Amino acid sequence: MVTSSSAFTEVPRAALGLGKEPDSADGEGRLALVHLKSNLGRTQKTRLVQIEQTCIDDPDGGDPIDTARAVIGEECDLTQDQVFRQKQGRPPQAFTDAAEFLAEMRRRHGARLPVHEVQEAWRESGLGSETTLRRARTDSGLKPMSIGGVWYWVNPDDAGF
Repeated sequence: MVTSSSAFTEVPRAALGLGKEPDSADGEGRLALVHLKSNLGRTQKTRLVQIEQTCIDDPDGGDPIDTARAVIGEECDLTQDQVFRQKQGRPPQAFTDAAEFLAEMRRRHGARLPVHEVQEAWRESGLGSETTLRRARTDSGLKPMSIGGVWYWVNPDDAGF
């Protein structure tokens, strides 16, 4: 939701999340401001937010400055699960790319994928983040294992592991 670390929402007394309104079309720019947690009082209702382009005067007298502002709108009944859940259906393209990348690496290297080499090839490919690659590795059942002082990703179900 906020990031892959829960510390961003577990440590503070209150947390808000800003996410895309589930029913808005791409490019509409409609967002939902969700009160994720509160140890200080009652959780507030979700509010719709619109990002608008605006222009402000330069305080130093220069040219006007193009910028954007968030306009907080009416309350709505959206929950944090509705705003932040992953869409059903096809997985995100980066995850699909990572899974295909790992499948290709397994075709090249067999049962043992040398971690350093795979990570370096992933970075060079520019297909996504290290986190995406790690999620695809976990999803594919590959586990880290040190063999002779070298780290590999292996599938424990493959013969010999």
